[in-house]
Amino acid sequence: MTENSYGIVKRLNYIEKVIRDFQPTKILDIGCGTGELLTVPLAKTFPEIHFFGVDDDTASIEFARAKNAEINNLTFFYLDKLESAAKFEMVIASEVIEHVEQPSEFLELLKNHLTDDGKIIITLPNGYGPFEATSLFEALMFLSGINAPAIYRWLTRKSKSAEDKIQAVVKYSLAVSPHINFFSFHEICFLITGNGLKISESRPRTFLCGLGFDQIIRGRILTNWNSKLAELLPPQLSSDWMFLIENSKTHGSPKRIEYQRNKYAEFRKKINRKRWGLTD
Repeated sequence: MTENSYGIVKRLNYIEKVIRDFQPTKILDIGCGTGELLTVPLAKTFPEIHFFGVDDDTASIEFARAKNAEINNLTFFYLDKLESAAKFEMVIASEVIEHVEQPSEFLELLKNHLTDDGKIIITLPNGYGPFEATSLFEALMFLSGINAPAIYRWLTRKSKSAEDKIQAVVKYSLAVSPHINFFSFHEICFLITGNGLKISESRPRTFLCGLGFDQIIRGRILTNWNSKLAELLPPQLSSDWMFLIENSKTHGSPKRIEYQRNKYAEFRKKINRKRWGLTD
């Protein structure tokens, strides 16, 4: 796997470190997609751990099953087949919470499948960071149709390099599922801690990624710079965050804290759904 402006290798290395430190025996990757960027490489790195990849997208799960049938410690199945009583020592939800209609219910789902001393890893984009800013620009440009197609093709042109050909076949998900939630750093921290969970650690992934940046930030020097700069800047300026979470030791059942989209987030949701041809 080759590092890019999104920090896919940094994310994989971070999760591998957490696994080595915690040493779980069963890991649930919820919203795994095809598993190409996380579930599969993790299963290959840790053959002694059984990984369970679940998703509600039929095409992604069927692709994952067909391509990885020979990996004995890896099972893919549909989300509705996940038994309500199933418990895992680690639950991974990478780039998922920004897609779900009810984030608080999603956090509750993660908690319900976690052992008492288990760990949750959540990664998500900064709803107000550089990546989402370029995503908004791309969506508006695509929808406007005013000289947009030529500009869009130029910015997203495919390189003929071997690296790009390899990355082109890596499909994280086959679902059409645009971002509908746009969290600030304060909002996601408040949502996590307000729903009976404790943040043990938070890490940024990269500073810049998205349309335009993806074509510039290439190679070891620039991708390393992009990653290290994110570590030095306030988290509000990063494009993506990684959270290590555990159950709160607070007694009793806390009242659920719901995520309330502000007017900007509602606008972004509508634009993204329209951009990808989805209607309410």
